[in-house]
Amino acid sequence: MLGTDTALLNDPELRPYVEVYAHDEGRFLTDFADAFRRLTWLGNPDGDSGLVTATTLRGRVRGVQG
Repeated sequence: MLGTDTALLNDPELRPYVEVYAHDEGRFLTDFADAFRRLTWLGNPDGDSGLVTATTLRGRVRGVQG
């Protein structure tokens, strides 16, 4: 198990998400697809370099609704 997996399991705020997704793969895939779509619809603000960071996205995600 990765350290990030352990952190998710040990965090009382995030553990409920782990439990839900562990029992319902379909919901995980649906939620992941929605989150990924919202992240990528903005495009890449750094052109073709492939580098997208919190700094390059700052200000562009304000007001984004799911």
